[in-house]
Amino acid sequence: MTVGGYRGRHRQRGFTLIEVMVALFIAAIMAVTVSQVAGQRIDLHLAVQQKGFAALCARELAARFRVEGYWPATGEQQGQFEQAGGHCYWRAQVSATALATIRSAEVSLYDSEQMQQALDRYTFYLEQ
Repeated sequence: MTVGGYRGRHRQRGFTLIEVMVALFIAAIMAVTVSQVAGQRIDLHLAVQQKGFAALCARELAARFRVEGYWPATGEQQGQFEQAGGHCYWRAQVSATALATIRSAEVSLYDSEQMQQALDRYTFYLEQ
């Protein structure tokens, strides 16, 4: 029997506003989390790439020092060279050791001529 055109219980179709808002909130939290993780991965990849370039520069610099018989004066020394399509800039603080024929060089490597932020630091021992 119908009363006023209404047949029994009214059935709900679709979602309530609260349900939609909760679903959007969860989706937003997931999107923020994914973007943060992606950003961290990109930063890590860039850092690893820079460290790899610095290691390549350090090996090349050590080889050049050895081959050229580099024997610098104590104090600060600096230079640059081209490596793997890029430029390596270096600054070394050279100091004497207990052995007269060996010097210690604390080498900082940079990827820009301004030499403000070191990519990495190494210690070389140079032999006369």
